[in-house]
Amino acid sequence: MASINKHNNGYRLYLRHCSPPPRLYLGRLNSRQRREIIRIVEPLELAAKLGIEATREELMYASELPEKLQAWLEKLGLMKRRNKRFLLTEFLTVVLEQKGAGLSPARQKQYHTTIKQLVDYLGKDMAISELTVGDAKAFRQHLVDNGKSEATVSSRIKIMKAYYNVAVDNEFLTSSPFAKVKSGKQDKNRFVYVPVGDIEVLLENVPCPEWRAMIILWRFGGLRAQEPLHLTWDCVDWENKRLTVKDVKRRQERIIPLWPRVEIALSELFALAVEGQPRIITKYKAGQKLGTQMVRFIKHASLTIWEKPIQNLRASCQNDLELSGIRMTAICQWIGNSKAVAQNHYLKVTDSDFDNALLTSDDNLDWGTHWGTHRTEQTRIGELQETSTSKSTAIPAGSELFSDLEMTKRPREDSNLRPTV
Repeated sequence: MASINKHNNGYRLYLRHCSPPPRLYLGRLNSRQRREIIRIVEPLELAAKLGIEATREELMYASELPEKLQAWLEKLGLMKRRNKRFLLTEFLTVVLEQKGAGLSPARQKQYHTTIKQLVDYLGKDMAISELTVGDAKAFRQHLVDNGKSEATVSSRIKIMKAYYNVAVDNEFLTSSPFAKVKSGKQDKNRFVYVPVGDIEVLLENVPCPEWRAMIILWRFGGLRAQEPLHLTWDCVDWENKRLTVKDVKRRQERIIPLWPRVEIALSELFALAVEGQPRIITKYKAGQKLGTQMVRFIKHASLTIWEKPIQNLRASCQNDLELSGIRMTAICQWIGNSKAVAQNHYLKVTDSDFDNALLTSDDNLDWGTHWGTHRTEQTRIGELQETSTSKSTAIPAGSELFSDLEMTKRPREDSNLRPTV
């Protein structure tokens, strides 16, 4: 098999799997380097001799060889599945291509931001195969130390988990360094229920009809921030009272009821619409930020600015729908999320839940009956305990506790029961 022999002032590598034996001058090497090269090259040569491909682990070891030697081995067919040394930024292109339409433009931007933060921390020459579990954990701590919120840290780590899962699935790596890194939980305490009364005050202070319609679509239609900007008049089914929403995040469509408040708002815009203009909201283009102007309107209405001004309107809508008694399956279909997401990020106990609980307790629950039963049972248990702990071991006269039991004698048996004659 492979051997390294002295040649001039250095050493030459010989391979024996074919004839004439290929050879490559390696230069000056010490004994340890020669042993390491033989240890790595011999399994590759044996695989080529047997007509099979080298294993993933063997190729991973071979990736530690000098690039010149790797290229020579690949030319000879010993490294057919050799993986390129992808840098962190280079492999991002592979990840985005493979995920394709599953990632929205906003999500792709988050991938770019996360990789940039990782590269800034570890260095631009870091390859995906060189990042260790320790590096991954250190990166998470780096985000925390730099004041990133728990939600941001969780999002960044989840992106890196998905990023490295692509590398593992494509057999560029045997395992992910982020597999053991805890992503954390999204902060659900930022949810604020926005009462309908505050929305009425807000709408009175919004002069633009398109903005009034967007606020209504968020609060009473459950739309995401950008979804009103993608609506066209073809989306409105006036006859059947349906509205088709282009779900930008999941790149699909969903149909929601044309609730009265939403229908009135859209009717007002339809009366003002320019003939031939397909879009319902014309003041903004898709992708433009709306949060800053929304905060201005809230301030102008002398309302306290709540966190996540637009998303919490949508979350408040889902809370109201759940309180109305509609099936959660239908609500999640209309809002465009799952039950798990709704439970963790959208639904929260509100003041009305406490009020309804108190009303329900007074009107429908017979607390007195339950309490009386509980006391009766406790009294009976106390009597039995008193009887069982008394000094007399005889059954009290007139006792009916055992009157229905048939006291019979049975032969003594061991743990393996068997019929007796």
